[in-house]
Amino acid sequence: FSGRPAMISDVRWAAAEVLLSGARPDPVTLVLQPGVPISGRVLFDGPDQPPSDLSSFRIVLNNARPNEGGNTSSLAEIGPDGRFTIDGVTPGVYRVTVMSASNWRPKSFNAGGRDALDFLLTVAPNQDIGVAELTLTTRTSTLSGTLTDAAGRPAPAHTIIVFPDDQT
Repeated sequence: FSGRPAMISDVRWAAAEVLLSGARPDPVTLVLQPGVPISGRVLFDGPDQPPSDLSSFRIVLNNARPNEGGNTSSLAEIGPDGRFTIDGVTPGVYRVTVMSASNWRPKSFNAGGRDALDFLLTVAPNQDIGVAELTLTTRTSTLSGTLTDAAGRPAPAHTIIVFPDDQT
């Protein structure tokens, strides 16, 4: 026992739509299918030297729509060569997070042609995601200022939401 949770390597899933109209439903046959693997590599962007030990980094997929099925969450460790694989991801919509105790922060997670940090990651049955790329950075931004009302008084009851102007 290494102290780490055991990884499930052969996740299978099945789904069927069943309409009930008051009568006894016909039998339903479900065919189990393998989950979709998501593999990729880590890239580093920033003036700092990339960490030599990547063992503390974790990529986590959390189901963004748990009422619609899919895994609750999936986890990947990053290998010493910067590569990772998340095995057995069931079809669904996921929020990608990256956990680490270092000063490296996720900048992007490109998978299937989209940045899953800006948009949710949608995994379809038998989908070929391609090679995912997680870019970590030490470059951070700071936004500062004062929010005031029309009379120039502080407006603490309001919220500022910041998002990129590039919607691609």
